[in-house]
Amino acid sequence: MPKRASPTPEQLEIAAKWRAQGLYWEGIAKELKCHASTLRRWIRKAGKDWEAALKKAEAEYLGEVSAEALTTLRKQIHGKDEKAARDASAKVLSTRTSRDRVAKASKESAAPAPSGMTVTQLEDFLLEVPHETLLAAFPECRSAARTSRTNQGSPSAN
Repeated sequence: MPKRASPTPEQLEIAAKWRAQGLYWEGIAKELKCHASTLRRWIRKAGKDWEAALKKAEAEYLGEVSAEALTTLRKQIHGKDEKAARDASAKVLSTRTSRDRVAKASKESAAPAPSGMTVTQLEDFLLEVPHETLLAAFPECRSAARTSRTNQGSPSAN
């Protein structure tokens, strides 16, 4: 395979799209017909161009997945199975409520809203939001947080 100094904008866009969808580096490199080490070098050199391409690709992919999930839930809501319809309705309402709670908690904590972030940026954002703010936004996570703290000392948690 010939070495290329840097990717074309199209290659960068394609790599970002596949990465946003969860494809591993070696798989992306194979699709782009280059070595994984070459791809990683391109990503480092591309810097902000890569971050912008990845952010765009992640937002597009999240939008696609969200639309597909909502379509599936709507089909279930209008289906013949009453339990599935109730569960789907509850999920749609829960998702909307959770989104509203995160937005409210973000405003109250004076932290920037997480919209349009890459996964890494979202992780960094969540690490900076006070623990109690997150638990206030997602009260259903309180028991999970307690369980997680309890299990941290157990051998199976390591």
